[in-house]
Amino acid sequence: MHPIKFRQALWDYEADKFLSWHYWGFIGKDFISPVTGGVDPDKNYQSYQFTGLFDRNSKEIWEGDIVDVWDAQNYPDEDEKDDDIELFNAQKAESKLSRQEVKRDEEARGYYCTEDNGEYLPALGSSDDVIVEVLGNVMENAELLIP
Repeated sequence: MHPIKFRQALWDYEADKFLSWHYWGFIGKDFISPVTGGVDPDKNYQSYQFTGLFDRNSKEIWEGDIVDVWDAQNYPDEDEKDDDIELFNAQKAESKLSRQEVKRDEEARGYYCTEDNGEYLPALGSSDDVIVEVLGNVMENAELLIP
């Protein structure tokens, strides 16, 4: 079972800027409490859950992360990268399905992304059909979602 942990976005609303993440949940052997209180708790303390999954670079995937998603069957072999970087990059671009935010599906109790055309991709972690790479998150890097 993966660790049950969350991260909260802490904001300076006067300056309208993201400050930092507060990690809470079962971290190691301890339970760390979420931040509570404040002027507008619904806005100040939004939490994002760890999916229990890791991207192609072994980076944790969190709800709210912005990821690139590729078709695994058409993704070029990493060994080809050194032989012909231009061909590798062209094949990689052709296999890209989308750049999306990781979202939680309450009914399916899982995490998903969509293709740029709105079609659902296989639920994250349910298939080897996609390759995922975390680029950032919606709090710190929302500009990554702008086409």
